[in-house]
Amino acid sequence: EQVRKDLSQKKIAVLEIERKTQTLYDKIAELKEKEPFDILFLRGIENALYEYEDTKRLSGWTEEEIYAYSWKGVPPILSHLNQQRERFSQDFPCSFVFFAPSFAIDYFIQRAPDFFDWRSGMFHFPLTEEELHIKAKKLLADNLEECLKLTAEERVVKTLEIKDLILESGNNPDKSAKLLLREGWLFFSGNQYNKALASWDKVLKIDPDNYVAWSNRGLVLLQLERYEQAVESFDKVVELKPDNYRTWNTRGMMLMALGRYEEALANFEQAIALNLDSYEAWQNRGVALEKLQRYEEALASFEQAIALKADDYNIWHNRGIVLEALERYEEALASFEQAIALKADDYTIWKKRGIVLGKLQRSEQALASFEQAIALKADDYTIWQYRGIALGELQRHEEALASFEQAIALKADDYNIWQNRGIVLEALERYEEALASFEQAIALKADDYDIWHNRGIALGKLQRYAEALTSFEQAIA
Repeated sequence: EQVRKDLSQKKIAVLEIERKTQTLYDKIAELKEKEPFDILFLRGIENALYEYEDTKRLSGWTEEEIYAYSWKGVPPILSHLNQQRERFSQDFPCSFVFFAPSFAIDYFIQRAPDFFDWRSGMFHFPLTEEELHIKAKKLLADNLEECLKLTAEERVVKTLEIKDLILESGNNPDKSAKLLLREGWLFFSGNQYNKALASWDKVLKIDPDNYVAWSNRGLVLLQLERYEQAVESFDKVVELKPDNYRTWNTRGMMLMALGRYEEALANFEQAIALNLDSYEAWQNRGVALEKLQRYEEALASFEQAIALKADDYNIWHNRGIVLEALERYEEALASFEQAIALKADDYTIWKKRGIVLGKLQRSEQALASFEQAIALKADDYTIWQYRGIALGELQRHEEALASFEQAIALKADDYNIWQNRGIVLEALERYEEALASFEQAIALKADDYDIWHNRGIALGKLQRYAEALTSFEQAIA
């Protein structure tokens, strides 16, 4: 309205560009017929660019392809402006004024250069401090949980808005750091871990003692399986915030990933010392103790975790694993069943339940448990192997053989499967095939006495006694 007052002698019109807009000529022609103008303000060109960015992602383009400046990377609306430039000049003897954020200007420069060269000027309208504060406050309101709820489209919009605000905040390092922290969360929530890492590294260049950035950096390095670097990041977090139990707990998890169980245990115990009510720290302590084969202590830790959080299926699952290691199979079974009651779609629990049922010689129930696990995860070769063992116990040898064949199709280099296949073939009196299976197992693991022993039995059945004797001697050796 202020422009209309300042240029009262000119006819001014406004055209809003929507997300799905790919061409402008017809829209402008239609508007000019209804409302003749000397100056046309075009707002929202970024909306069409947001749509373009999302379309490429949904089409499976890589980040490199999305941002590469090539013919493949020209948004339809900019391609249209490039191609129709002369028609615009001839048919619309007026001024066009585009209101666009900086990223959209970059698009014009890189992907619509013919149209952009037609400009008579470009003006930057900086945000006032108040406007910058309001926009930043709105963007900084989202925490990680909120970021995870965003659609891919919404993340694109927010990321580009943040980039613009970072440019506007050039002389305010504190605000830039906060915006970069949020940019990192947006990338992290979209599984763009390297981009998230780059954002948080930029924060640390601005503020080397920003413990949130160090913590976030450690978490993203954990996702990238760069465990040593993740631990180094959390070393810095511990230095800056030694009284934060979550930091010690997370650092312990990273040390677990590196197989440094004693150090991990010390970290979990420090977390517990800072917060006795942290069920996560008690659970993680239990896992570390289980890895160290200190099963009774691990069990006590899981019991404490359950006292704090009885509806966490992971704790019941881990408790079952420890009880199995202690050969307390009935209690282990009860723990796995409690875990299933809380999380019925986790195949690993059904598998562990089946293993324990097998140890209790309840083969029919074990088989049913393995069937359920397969229904949830058909490409896990270990389940097919355990299923085959259960079927063998039930004297259903043909079905057992088929199960071992499926396991081999998924994992041909596991000697145990070849050995179990040989045992079933032996039970079916198919001794030549059994022998071949044992020999394949030996090729994969020549120092297993059971395989040499079973090979000797198969050779004996084939009345190849001298070879059988050699095989038994190898087993004894």
